[in-house]
Amino acid sequence: MTKRLCIIGSSGFSREVMDVGAAVGYDIFCFADSGSDVDELVGFPVHDDEPETIAALAADGWHFAIGIGGPRLRKKVAEKMADCHFPALIHPGATFGVSQRERIGDIPGIFIAAGVRMTNNIDLGPHCLLNLNVTVGHDTILEPYSAAMPGVNISGNVHVGEGAYLGTGSSVIHGGNDAKLLIGAFATIGAGAVVVRDVEPGVTAVGMPAKPLVRA
Repeated sequence: MTKRLCIIGSSGFSREVMDVGAAVGYDIFCFADSGSDVDELVGFPVHDDEPETIAALAADGWHFAIGIGGPRLRKKVAEKMADCHFPALIHPGATFGVSQRERIGDIPGIFIAAGVRMTNNIDLGPHCLLNLNVTVGHDTILEPYSAAMPGVNISGNVHVGEGAYLGTGSSVIHGGNDAKLLIGAFATIGAGAVVVRDVEPGVTAVGMPAKPLVRA
């Protein structure tokens, strides 16, 4: 049976989403982006993302994925398209500890790229994004729309809040059994930063160790 996936967005990341879709068995793709100035991408059509277009695709049996990395925009798109089917896209090159793959199940809209390693007792919310070669340690919670960019390392006993964004190559040191290290909702961790203590919601933290960014 032919499987069809419509990817919202037309950036480079949207093409990486397509790659994972192909790896899990989707055959036909399209992109939806009203802001695009092209009508074709890597041989597949680019449609507008108006509600009428999305509704027609959904009625025709298409599945959907969000090809956008920014958590706030991912959330906006997901809420706007709440009636659409967002499959879990989990690359077969990702690896999991005992029972962890079963624990994830088919959480709507999650994206797990090649090279991701998750150990065990880890919880993910809908539309979480784990990009290439991310590692996630035991007893960690990743709330909906949180995003870890390539090469992020999250140690055990960490709680990543809704929509938090962990930049490329950043690391989060482990929390304790009684009090997980907390990265607040919609916080941003800069590329290469090392988080050793809690980060407040909405804060941008950079450096080694990571500290709140103070603007001049």
